[in-house]
Amino acid sequence: MATGRTSLLTSVGNQTVSVLNQISDVNPTVGTNIYVGQTVVLTGNGWKGSEAVTVSVTHFNSVALAQPLVVQTTIAQTNGALSASFLVPSFGGTGLMVINVAGETSDSQTKLNRSGATLSWDVQGSNTHPIIHMNPTAGAVGTTVSLTINRSFAGGSLSFGGAEVATVAAGNNATDATVNFTVPESAAGQKTVQ
Repeated sequence: MATGRTSLLTSVGNQTVSVLNQISDVNPTVGTNIYVGQTVVLTGNGWKGSEAVTVSVTHFNSVALAQPLVVQTTIAQTNGALSASFLVPSFGGTGLMVINVAGETSDSQTKLNRSGATLSWDVQGSNTHPIIHMNPTAGAVGTTVSLTINRSFAGGSLSFGGAEVATVAAGNNATDATVNFTVPESAAGQKTVQ
């Protein structure tokens, strides 16, 4: 007669795991100084495959914008991965900028890794990133763009999409400077101004 062990294990039905969407990395790092026209890159995962995802600025200088400013709309990959970039818009001055990343059905995200640092940066002008205001922020070839440059800027070249378009004189440490340039011949799309 064969003998065996009796198991106390019982059959368990199928279980599910919910995958949560998140912004997993940003460049530059949240909380750092950025400048008008600088590119911010966001990556994430767990988004619904092929859904539209919108990046919006919701607050500036601790004040909620009357209408969130959409700075990018993109499509998540079929595996839920997300890659989005946007140019820092001009708000007419310096201060803290906060963004929201929202999918059509995925949860909105305002923090890095769902519960980390707020997705925010300090829009500033400095010697290395002197632009504090730009108007307009979109236009056709030939459009005149006016920039306000931080008063402590040491002077140097101004580039549009990597090509030099003007030379900026050194600041006087007393007042911010205004510099104008004309949008040169170029392909459509976002261009970095620095």
